[in-house]
Amino acid sequence: MSAKGIILTSVFTALISASTSASAQTAQPCAPGSWNCVSAGASAGTEATAGATTTVTTPQVQVQVQQAGPSYAPAAPPPTYPRPNASSVPYVVPAGSVVYVQQRPAQAPQWRTEWGITGRMSSGLFGASRNNFDGSGVVGLGIGGRFRPSAYAAVQVNLDGYGGRDYYGRSRSEAAFGVDGIFFLNPRSRSQFYLVGGIGWASANVNSNCSYYGQGSSGYNEFCQPGGDYRYFGGQLGFGTEFRFNRHWAVNGDIRGFVRTRTDSDKDRLPEFISGNRATNTSGGALLSLGAVLYF
Repeated sequence: MSAKGIILTSVFTALISASTSASAQTAQPCAPGSWNCVSAGASAGTEATAGATTTVTTPQVQVQVQQAGPSYAPAAPPPTYPRPNASSVPYVVPAGSVVYVQQRPAQAPQWRTEWGITGRMSSGLFGASRNNFDGSGVVGLGIGGRFRPSAYAAVQVNLDGYGGRDYYGRSRSEAAFGVDGIFFLNPRSRSQFYLVGGIGWASANVNSNCSYYGQGSSGYNEFCQPGGDYRYFGGQLGFGTEFRFNRHWAVNGDIRGFVRTRTDSDKDRLPEFISGNRATNTSGGALLSLGAVLYF
């Protein structure tokens, strides 16, 4: 072989060795099915010999790809619609919409102003009779009207008529007019306790008892008292309870103490009460009452 042939053979051999070495160093896994992929399942490594087939194997690579699910943005707040007024036109909620209705907080029932008609039976107690007459006291009937603007308070006017005997045993008839204020302590209960107080005026016709002792009009003393027409003004204070059957009907009972004095023109000349050298026109007692109320 000539020198030129030897040189060409050496160069060719060197080029093949360099190409094989480069292939062993740059072989990398690629996507399956590519035209430039090596066969799967071959052992890793590279063997290169001059004039032989070069097999390049790469390790099998398993790649797990996590596919992201659909992403959702925060939902927009649902549409709100104003509460319709009674005078507003009807409105239609769009299909598929969610409507939130804002409820007002529960409120305690509001008190409704009440009016009422009252009736009662009463008994007036004056204490033991000065002249030891049995049955000292009066009994009577009355009617009235009641205005109750709130659950706790009411105003009542009364007109009563009484008959009986007074402290001296004198027979008497009496008409009374009064104005009372009533304060209910527990108005939400069926049995309602109350305090009552008021003022009143009265007119009484009193018969003399002097004929009982056989004395004339000049013999007035602590036993023989003249009669006449008396006028009174006074006040009363007491307590009681009222039981509500329903919205319209109720019954009540109370006890009241009263103090009053005469206001007529004869009060100084003929005082009502005489005891020895003392005289007075001021008197007092107690009233027991049972009654009913019709509310509307």
